[in-house]
Amino acid sequence: MANNILWLSFVQTTRLRPRPRWFDEAKFGIFLHWGVFSVPSYVTEWYWHLLETGNPEVVEFHNRVYGCSGIDPEKYPCTGPKFS
Repeated sequence: MANNILWLSFVQTTRLRPRPRWFDEAKFGIFLHWGVFSVPSYVTEWYWHLLETGNPEVVEFHNRVYGCSGIDPEKYPCTGPKFS
């Protein structure tokens, strides 16, 4: 019995499945939240907090990619331009 199963692609199966009547008339949207934290695209939306509190991984990333953060310069020396 299992050998007689016909496997269809996702697109094919969604076309075969009937949609509810309300679906074609419904207002459907997707809410995207974008903030300044999205720019670094690094670790988490807590990027700035982690940078200011001196998280070593975030500070080293910031210094390498965006320039000197000024966070604990003795511990994280940076030779590039100051980030502003």
